[in-house]
Parts: sequence; structure tokens; C-alpha cells
Amino acid sequence: MRLSSSQFISSIMRLSKSEKLKLECLNHEIVSCNMNLDKFIIGLWRSAKYFLAIVLFLSIFDGFHWKYNVTTILLGFCICLHGFSKKYKILPIFKAIDEMDIALITGGSRGLGLEIAKELILQKKIGKVIILDIISPEFQFIDKDLSKIEYHKCDVGNRRELQFVIEKVIENLNNQKKNISICINNAGIRHNESLLSLSQEKIDSIFNVNTMSHILVLKAILKNHVEEVIPRELTNNNLFIVSVSSILGTLAPKNLSIYSASKAAIIQIHEALTQEVSHLPMIRLLLVTTGQLTTSMFGDVIPPMKFLAPVVNHIDLAKDVVCKIEKGEKGVLCAPLYANFLPIVKCLPIFMQDYCRWFSGIDTQIKENQ
Repeated sequence: MRLSSSQFISSIMRLSKSEKLKLECLNHEIVSCNMNLDKFIIGLWRSAKYFLAIVLFLSIFDGFHWKYNVTTILLGFCICLHGFSKKYKILPIFKAIDEMDIALITGGSRGLGLEIAKELILQKKIGKVIILDIISPEFQFIDKDLSKIEYHKCDVGNRRELQFVIEKVIENLNNQKKNISICINNAGIRHNESLLSLSQEKIDSIFNVNTMSHILVLKAILKNHVEEVIPRELTNNNLFIVSVSSILGTLAPKNLSIYSASKAAIIQIHEALTQEVSHLPMIRLLLVTTGQLTTSMFGDVIPPMKFLAPVVNHIDLAKDVVCKIEKGEKGVLCAPLYANFLPIVKCLPIFMQDYCRWFSGIDTQIKENQ
């Protein structure tokens, strides 16, 4: 029997803490097994400089044969391009995370958002994490200092409620001569229906949570940063913005039209906004486009090709996100590896696109609610 997403999530909520822990460990083991292809290719790339040395060595002893020369040039070019790209994305003067930083996370009570909060508090010793969510987060991971978490119960899909909460948070921080230095727009919901089956109310709800809440938070924090924080010439006037989207915003599957559209909007907003604030080096933007995560949102979906398209461990992804925040690295974080190449599919002839969709099984995994 196949469970719907709501039935799956409710069954997870009824599990005991020990059962949840076992499930999380099992999930982690499965993901570790499925990440073999990613790890192999990444390891291969990291060994590129050794391949270059071997090819150069062979080239010398073979009279600089053309096949070795071409391989040497291509490998050397790729290594140089990769090195330049890394340096271009990282701002040398970006300050590392410390107790002076304050992070705001929407949808931070569970899943990826909660893991990012844990990483910031437990590993990076951040000053405070402000969570906006309709569900209260679990505070068990903090032994003593609960002052590091500030929770505001807020339905981010309700524009008036979100506007009131975010303005109140910003006003309180301004009165204390403090500011949000890390903003993580993570809130999101999904559906299981075709476009014709979706009510207008549900369409509005998905766009309000997945897209409009991101826009509202972005505008409020950016406006305050430009008008209030930067003119104060504080030592900590950096602002790092993370927008969590999805690879489904690039390639939309059957029965997820509105979800995919809402995530595609996040990608386009990120691209335009990156250029709009490019004259302000203290503001950095990172877009996260990820495949299926080990969270409850797509817990009812069984990936058809785990070797080529593994499920992404949300705990590991949270660590990667925080690592990029720490370095001030702008750009796009794609996971798993195939997500980096997915936009290329859109450039193929339509018959090849259809074949790729059939081969991947992307349109057979989301079953429409009856």
C-alpha cells in the first residue's frame, strides 16, 4: 500500500524518540551508500593535479606526443578555471561567524532549517538564531544557553503576520544597535496534485510560503541593512543571504507544477538580486538548489535511480551551507552532483528532453492525491 505525503508525515510524528533516532540513522546509512557516484567523481576531480603530473611525465619521455600535450593543456586549463572560480566566489575580507552574528531562519523548526540552526549554534558559536515558523522547534540540542534561540510563532504564508513579525524583529535589533547578518529563506511546502486539481486557495498558499515569504523577508532585511546598518559603519556590517530553492525549479515533474514554479521564481530572484547588490561587497547571496532531501517533505517519494540521483543528507547539506557562509562564498550550491548539469537538459532537442525524463523516471514518482 502506498502512503500519501500527509499519512507518511503523520506516521513519522507518532514515532517515539528512539524510533525516530533509528530511522534517522538508517536514512543516513542509505544516503551514504547512494552517494558513491558523487564521491567517486569528486575524488576523481580532486586527483586531477596528480593526473596532470603523470601525463606531463609521460609526455616528456614520449617526445611530447600530441595526445599527451592536448591532455596536459585541457587538464591544466580545467584546474586553473576551477581555482579562479573558487577565488572569484569568495570575498577575502568576509568575517568568520562569531558571537556577534545574528541569523534569521524561516522554516527553521525542522528539517534543513533546524540542522542549519544547530550547526550555527553548536559548531560556530553564533550569538543568536531567530526562527520564524508555525511549529515550535525542539530545544533539546541546547544544554544550557537557551538565549541563543529566539522563536517567533509565525505563519510565513500569511503576509500581514509575517510583515508584522519581521518588522518587530528588525526594530528590536536596531534599538539594541544590532543587526541580522545571516538570513536563510528556507520555508517551503509542496502539493501532490495536477494543476487542474488544485484549488486557487492552495495555489495561493504554496506561492505565499515558497515565494512571497522569501520576497518579503528579503526586502525587509535588505532595506534595513542598506538604510540603517551600512551607514553606521559598524565593524560587522556583513550580510549573507541564503535562498533555498530546488532542482525542480529547473526541471518540473508531473503533479508538481505550482511547487516547481514557486521554486523557479526563487532562482530568478536570486540571479537578478545578485546583480542589484553587486556594488555592495559586504552583501553576499547564495542559492541552494537541491534534489530530494532526507526530510519529511518528500519522504513518501522513492527515488528510482539512487546511484545516479542519490538522496541528499540534509545534515551534510546544512554543514555545506554554513561552510559557505563562513567563507562568504557567493553563487550556487547544487546537490547532488547531477544538479549542476540539469540546466543543460533544457538546451537539448525536445525528443532528447523527453527521453531524459523517461530514463530518470521524474514524471512517475509524484502520485496525484485522489
